[in-house]
Amino acid sequence: MARRGAALELAVLGLLADSPMHGYELRKHVNGLLGWTRLLSYGTLYPCLKQLTRGGFIAADTETSPRGKRPRIVYRLTAEGKEYFTSLLE
Repeated sequence: MARRGAALELAVLGLLADSPMHGYELRKHVNGLLGWTRLLSYGTLYPCLKQLTRGGFIAADTETSPRGKRPRIVYRLTAEGKEYFTSLLE
């Protein structure tokens, strides 16, 4: 049986393989894939991002925002993340 959260990890890694994104963008894309009947919450997404960051599969870069807005965290796939993503697809 697949471990819980593996499908979300696969989706996040796949999206980040295309381009770096911040959390809001990731949630928007995943929700677009899931459809309106099942929406992904931030409470599910951010623990997944934290786990992938701790594992070294993604990196979190802080992007400064203009006019005193809060800085955004942009996630990108690492070399280890690319290998892990490829292994999940096999």
